[in-house]
Amino acid sequence: PNRRILNVIQHEGFHQFAYSRFGSDLPSWANEGLAEFFAQSVLVNRRFIIGQSNPRVINAVKNAIELGTYIPFRKMLTMTPQQWSSALREGDASNQYHQAWSMVHFLVYGDGGRYVQRFEAYLRAINAGFTSQDAFIRAFETNDIEAFETRWKQYALAAKPSAFVTAMERIEFLAEGALE
Repeated sequence: PNRRILNVIQHEGFHQFAYSRFGSDLPSWANEGLAEFFAQSVLVNRRFIIGQSNPRVINAVKNAIELGTYIPFRKMLTMTPQQWSSALREGDASNQYHQAWSMVHFLVYGDGGRYVQRFEAYLRAINAGFTSQDAFIRAFETNDIEAFETRWKQYALAAKPSAFVTAMERIEFLAEGALE
């Protein structure tokens, strides 16, 4: 479907932008989470609508939390590119991508946008050469990463798909069926 093609283009386009700003220093979770965040965005009448949420991804994150198969925050923060890629080689990295998107969505919109400035500070600290975990502690002024994980899980379990995305997916499905 055309939407999937645009999703991939937006995802990979973000990686190009991120590399121009961070080189290879951006942690995998942030790199992939932000790429997914922008991949879910929608272009309507020359306006880029960010922050959209896909029902399939939301349900996958909820299932991972409920089944205990999510990846602990601390592990996500410290995961090396090689560790991230091992799931790709093993054939199922969707849990990582979905959770990374959810973590970014939480840090941008969680608690009414409370964390977005600290998330930006985290990215600046990464750019300044701090490790992911040290940048997180510095930006969020806490070593209690598990408390953040708890708050993220509450946010993720309460998440609802964007009405806009849901309507758009239904219309695209019907339109493509009509074309056939």
